[in-house]
Amino acid sequence: MLLMTPVLEAQNTSVSLWEENIEQLSMDEEEKNWEDELEELSNRLQEPVNINVTTKHELEQFPFLSDIQIENILAYVYIHGQMQTIYELQLVEEMDKHTIDLLLPFVCVHPVAEKKGFPRLKSLLKYGKQEVLTRLDVPFYTRKGYQKNYLGPAMYHSLRYGYRYGDYLQMGITAEKDAGEPFFALHNEKGYDYYSIYFLIRNLGKLKTLAIRFLFTSFYGWSHRRE
Repeated sequence: MLLMTPVLEAQNTSVSLWEENIEQLSMDEEEKNWEDELEELSNRLQEPVNINVTTKHELEQFPFLSDIQIENILAYVYIHGQMQTIYELQLVEEMDKHTIDLLLPFVCVHPVAEKKGFPRLKSLLKYGKQEVLTRLDVPFYTRKGYQKNYLGPAMYHSLRYGYRYGDYLQMGITAEKDAGEPFFALHNEKGYDYYSIYFLIRNLGKLKTLAIRFLFTSFYGWSHRRE
């Protein structure tokens, strides 16, 4: 009996917390009829949803979660892997303290055996992280030694684009033009002096790791390296 006391107290605490929050929610939205939702949620208290294997349909049963919050919860688990503690919900975008307090009595976190494969194209396009950096140096004076030797604009310009999806896929391109070099002219008909393109793929079927890099310079043309 002594061992059961903490469990019963924890359950009572969750129920009390839920009742307080749902009462406040009902007061905030007086026009909404919460009778059906209250009955369904009461049943849910007995069978918490495991966040690590939950679905969009299951999360839609909670009326206090918005569509964007549901998408962000699913995306967090998909990208970062299984949650280790329920309080990781604080790291999910758009999840505020009030919503987390409402959700806590109905969810739990349990590890599950993972069978992860390479992400689908839809997930790569939707959840991949992209970054674009550019730099432009424009001198407001004529540098010594370049008065008569410029073949192109005196500016320096670089452009970098990168894409990353966890540890599965990384790719990017870097382009640079040195000061004084022609731009889309003379020996630089392809634009920049230097291009670098790279791909890094992991866990694609039987392929564990594949890294490919392409280099291009206006003097030597394209070359590539594979690892």
